Amino acid sequence: MSNNKKIQIIVDSTTDLPESCRDRAVVVPLTVSFGDKEYADGIELTRDEFYRKLESGNLLPKTSQATPDAFERVYQEVRAKGMDSIVIALSSELSGTYQSACIAAEDYPEIYVVDSKNVAIGAGILTEYAMICADRGMSAKEIVKELEVKKNDICLVAMLDTLEYLWRGGRLSRTAAIAGGAA
Repeated sequence: MSNNKKIQIIVDSTTDLPESCRDRAVVVPLTVSFGDKEYADGIELTRDEFYRKLESGNLLPKTSQATPDAFERVYQEVRAKGMDSIVIALSSELSGTYQSACIAAEDYPEIYVVDSKNVAIGAGILTEYAMICADRGMSAKEIVKELEVKKNDICLVAMLDTLEYLWRGGRLSRTAAIAGGAA
């Protein structure tokens, strides 16, 4: 269980990282589009800016998964530092980001990709746990085994102020939105 090798944790920009983890994780951005204008999530568009655009515009945002190339650039940096790495990706059921991370990792045996089966704070909880395991001296392989078990223990419950954006984005029927008080 003793591991002297540093481990880099990589996440995508949908992960809501706890304050204690923000400076320790490398973040690969997804792309957010409002109309024909694209932004690198978290780099060219902050969360506050995202919500201002959402509330002030008629266009709903669209997101695009992080590309294999975006992950590979990060993997090259990690390899140059001689580190192992664990990628904790947005649920494969919600995005192709996990698949992009896997495609990019094919030539990097020191990179391990985990499907978080979560989003936002759920992936953040998993990230924090991975960092705790690394601090305890666990190897990347040992941490991945732990994450594969622990991710099933995370259950998110969300309360929404409005169902409007789910309805406008086609994720909720008008009838359900009316029943929920959105329209």
